[in-house]
Amino acid sequence: MEATRMRTKGPDEVFCWSCGEPIKREAVICVHCGVLARGDAPTSLVAHGGKSKVAAVMLAAFLSYWCWLYTVKLDYWKFLIGIVVQAAMGVFVILNFRYLTAGDLVWISVVPMVAVWIWAIVDRAVRSAAYYARYPNYRAPSRGTPP
Repeated sequence: MEATRMRTKGPDEVFCWSCGEPIKREAVICVHCGVLARGDAPTSLVAHGGKSKVAAVMLAAFLSYWCWLYTVKLDYWKFLIGIVVQAAMGVFVILNFRYLTAGDLVWISVVPMVAVWIWAIVDRAVRSAAYYARYPNYRAPSRGTPP
């Protein structure tokens, strides 16, 4: 297991907005992760593989749990939960179709998928723009360390 170290910066250094490592204030590129250290950093990263929060929220609103394929490197398990919920619901309905009323079908087939849909929208909306801009290399800042 790798020990975490406290990152400290000198008086002529700043923290890289992407990886959080200290770099020289005048640096143009971070020597640790290679992203641009100056200018509109999140926009420049989106051009190099980052994602858009607006796109993620819109995908969630229109496609439910399929939106997690947009950030599949970090959220594949959420996508699998959506698939499992839908499959389990379908199998249950198929096996018990002749015994179910219309009201039962609504509660068994629609309500779980609406719950997953709402979860997808909320999950996409509460993430910071930095999560999407730094995707897939987002590392949440640890306590005491600037982002």
